[in-house]
Amino acid sequence: MLQNVTMRRWQTRPGGPLCHLPSLLAALIVGVCVPAVASEPSEQPTLIKVPIGGGRPAVQGERPPPPDARLGGDAAREQAEAARKAAEAKRIAAERKKKEAADAAAKDAATKAAAAKAAAAKTAAARAAAAKSAAQAERRRADAERAREAARLRAETAAVAGRTMVVMLDAGWVTVPRAFVDALSDREMHPELVGVGFDISLLRPATARHHYGGRIGLAVPLVPAANWYSADGKPSPRYTEVDAVLIDLAFEYVYRRKLFGPVGAMFRGGLGMGIIAGDVQRIETLPICPDDNQATCPHWRKVGQQDAPLPSRIWPSVHVSVGLTVDLGSSMGLHVDAGLRDAPYVGGGLSLAL
Repeated sequence: MLQNVTMRRWQTRPGGPLCHLPSLLAALIVGVCVPAVASEPSEQPTLIKVPIGGGRPAVQGERPPPPDARLGGDAAREQAEAARKAAEAKRIAAERKKKEAADAAAKDAATKAAAAKAAAAKTAAARAAAAKSAAQAERRRADAERAREAARLRAETAAVAGRTMVVMLDAGWVTVPRAFVDALSDREMHPELVGVGFDISLLRPATARHHYGGRIGLAVPLVPAANWYSADGKPSPRYTEVDAVLIDLAFEYVYRRKLFGPVGAMFRGGLGMGIIAGDVQRIETLPICPDDNQATCPHWRKVGQQDAPLPSRIWPSVHVSVGLTVDLGSSMGLHVDAGLRDAPYVGGGLSLAL
């Protein structure tokens, strides 16, 4: 290249080629003895050198890093190890923090559970104590009630200690259900079968509250004489007069107990037999009795008179009633009761202690 430059200068110089012969010889000598120098471009190209054995790629013209800082060197390995250890330490710290948070939450939950358990135990203990107190109060109340009952029983026993007999006089209202009468009669249109009952009971005190003895009673019907007839007119009406009474003979049991002050309760039960005394007379009505006047149509005076057939003159006598008593003194009292005295009954009476 140097030679080319020299020749161009020589050709363009004034005076011709002969004038420049010495310069040409000098140039030849220099070109032979001095190695040719390649002309450098205005901008150097970018060259990258990649080590074959590994390491950090380097740009030509750039100062390469020291060997210990190159990729795969000791410093890089130490730096990478330090980074790995730092990341591991960070991960461990995060896990420790997470575990500590979980432990704190578990501890808080355990604390709350323990507090709830303690509160529940305290509540259960309070309930048990309340139940125990209530049971003790109930036992004391029951003991007090038993003591009062024993005192009342002693007082009642002392009151009847000298008694040998209790007489009860009773009177009441008796009603025989229509269904019962209709079952025994062939004419369903008739007056109500009602009456009054009178009883005398002789009782012996077994204890202060239990009395046993016998009862004799009398039930008197209060049934007006009237025509008994059927709604359809068959059979024909009969003028009926009830002239019968019921006599009761029965075993009687009476339980009496004081409630408060002079007032007490009473239960009566009896079983025996009832005897019908008397007759039920029936007289035929006149044959001209119209169907719309069966209740009041006239009857014969004597013609057609006959006794009504009774299924039986002896019936079981049952007495079951409850009532209240009022003491008027040491040997006298009043009572009212209701129940069954062969038929539905309500009444009252007087009791005398002898």
